[in-house]
Amino acid sequence: MHSLSSSTRTGALLLLGALSVVPAKAFADGPKTSAKVSVQNEHALALYVEGGKAEGTKAGDIRDEIAAGLPETVRLIDPKDLADALGKAGQKLPIGATLSAFPGQRKAILGHFGKAAADAGAEGVIIAIVKPKKGGGQEVRLFYVKAGEPDADIETAAPLDASFGKAAKTALDPDISTLGSTKKPETDTPKEDPKKPEEKPKEDDSDSTVLAQSKRPPNTHGREILDAFVALDLGGRFFNYHDGISKNLRSYTVFPAPGIAVAASVYPMASLKLPILQNIGIVGDFRIQPGLSSKTSDGTKVATTWNRFDGGLRYRQPLAKQSEKGDKAVVLGVTGSAGRDEFLLSASGALGMEAPSVNYVFLRAGLDASFPAGPILLVAKAGYLGSLSSGSVYERFRNSKIGGIDVGGGVTVPIALGFEARLTGEYIRWFYAFTPLPGDPYVAGGALDQYVHLELGPAYVF
Repeated sequence: MHSLSSSTRTGALLLLGALSVVPAKAFADGPKTSAKVSVQNEHALALYVEGGKAEGTKAGDIRDEIAAGLPETVRLIDPKDLADALGKAGQKLPIGATLSAFPGQRKAILGHFGKAAADAGAEGVIIAIVKPKKGGGQEVRLFYVKAGEPDADIETAAPLDASFGKAAKTALDPDISTLGSTKKPETDTPKEDPKKPEEKPKEDDSDSTVLAQSKRPPNTHGREILDAFVALDLGGRFFNYHDGISKNLRSYTVFPAPGIAVAASVYPMASLKLPILQNIGIVGDFRIQPGLSSKTSDGTKVATTWNRFDGGLRYRQPLAKQSEKGDKAVVLGVTGSAGRDEFLLSASGALGMEAPSVNYVFLRAGLDASFPAGPILLVAKAGYLGSLSSGSVYERFRNSKIGGIDVGGGVTVPIALGFEARLTGEYIRWFYAFTPLPGDPYVAGGALDQYVHLELGPAYVF
């Protein structure tokens, strides 16, 4: 009992002695401010990071880099609280791809983040989206949206490399560095250094222009959303056998057969800044010769049906950059389509067996080009036709072979506000080869089936 009491007194004397040598100034100044600031000075922010899994990067690393550059007065809220608030605000999906492909949704998406920040008790939200960088590598799109606001106060990009943390801090400083400051930010315009020349901002298609709609010149070939054409069609057909031996082979000729032609092409993404997708279009055309009738040399009438349609995809490529003024440029096009060209001659008996009825179902691969020539536009095209089925003529002969080509062109004269007058012509040629044997009911070396179309009418380009 006595020995324990003696040790306690000795320890107390030693503690008092140690405290006596501490400088008095240390107690006068008080303890240094800890890393965690007082509640009165804290300012809560939310941080949202999307992407960052490619090239060895991690969303956590990006979050840490951004957090390290924030002022000490800023506290980041729990990411789960932000996620819950975003869900309640209606934002449940990733936003990077949507902002790039559909810039019209930008305000609604950022508005969800502004609402979520307010609901989560944050003064604002920092958004970091990792995306591929033009020329290789990655970059981070940075946004800062204040609580309750529908759009971003800051929008920029920082390279995802060793300099990212510093670049992110520099980009976010204008708004975030003033949080918790007792002084109002200076509003006076800083004096310019007369020795330093003014730097012009560099154009960077990989940044702000990606998230904005393309400045598409209206009513311009090569950047149009819609091209529609309605025309009077004067059609003709010229069918003949060559090296024909049997007497049951009939030729056919008609021209001009009046009809109606409609053609259209639509480029759904032409207004977006997506260089490949904005040039992919859906194309199609339809022709019909209503009221057409035929007769033999002896006056026998034959019911006749003639129509054609096809549709597919076209990729266009202007060979020069077109400004908002609608500068004209040479435009090349590649088309792949499928269609049917039907010319049916319906008769009974032997005449029905001899009439050159055809029903071409085909695939087409084609090239086209348009050339500005002063105020007008010249167009040329060519294509190969691969037959999937051909109809009666093909089926009558042994070992039939068939192929087809088309060529065409035209001239377009602008009128006003996207309306044009258009004249076009097209030549289609199907060629057959047969290898009959003696005794076959139909004997010929081959056949040639040729079509022409002359079309004139109004067009509209939007």
